[in-house]
Amino acid sequence: MLCVFVAVYPGCEAFLDEYIASISKQSRRDFTLLVASDGLEDCFIGEKLEKANIKEYVVLQANRDSTIAQKREYGFSQAVERGFKEIILSDVDDLYSGKRIEVLSSRLGRKKFVINDLLVEAGGREHRVLDENRTPTYISFESLMRANLAGFGNSAIEPGILHDVFPIPQDIIAVDWWMATVSSILHGDIEFINQPLTRYRQHSRNIIGMGKGTSKERIKTGLRVKEAHYRGLEGNRKLPKAYRSVFKDLKRETEELEEKLTDPEKMERYVQEVNEYLKGRIPLWWEDVVPLHYLGARL
Repeated sequence: MLCVFVAVYPGCEAFLDEYIASISKQSRRDFTLLVASDGLEDCFIGEKLEKANIKEYVVLQANRDSTIAQKREYGFSQAVERGFKEIILSDVDDLYSGKRIEVLSSRLGRKKFVINDLLVEAGGREHRVLDENRTPTYISFESLMRANLAGFGNSAIEPGILHDVFPIPQDIIAVDWWMATVSSILHGDIEFINQPLTRYRQHSRNIIGMGKGTSKERIKTGLRVKEAHYRGLEGNRKLPKAYRSVFKDLKRETEELEEKLTDPEKMERYVQEVNEYLKGRIPLWWEDVVPLHYLGARL
């Protein structure tokens, strides 16, 4: 049994029709679309899915007062309860190759977590995000220490990993990064499929963009994301002590950087240094929060 998981929310309506069209044109159609709704009405979603001839779907209404992490954990727990053996993750604001579900499903089994490459438009042309960052075939914990490669729009998992991924700390923002990191430590390397099966669309509601250069606002967001991420992983008793020690050091490094960047002049200089450091390539998610020793800079 195969499900495709997607979260929808008020404000995603501008992307929903194109997302549904993209999913409805998949070469493999024997899946159930599991829709985790953060506030859109069941009948509104169902009407659109029926119109696109998607008959197998379930709409879940999350508690509107719960956190992002709690909403996603609830959605995935429902996938487990319904007995799905494979979960293809997706984002409502992305578009997909017609063979994405087929290709990712074919790789699950060899690895419990697989990801595909993404296309993103930046600087007037399309870029293959992970290929251009020279991603290895198998992605280890080390590759996920300071940046995320595994978004909801390019990942697929076996539900068996969720026992170890849960519980997700309530203050976690980058749920996808948390899932990929924990899985890479407890279930081995993540497989990278070097095919651009996802078109990543950038817009104002993205938590973070790609290839646009960073800004003070994005740095502040990235610091919050990383602090919560490292704090949660440091306190995760399911992880071996040696890994938790690594996350403790990364949390301290991030906190020290944030303290320095409270000075507006230092923040201005830091943004300039980061943009120069990342010039000419597409950064990964959260990669633009760069340690000072990478920049060779003093603030």
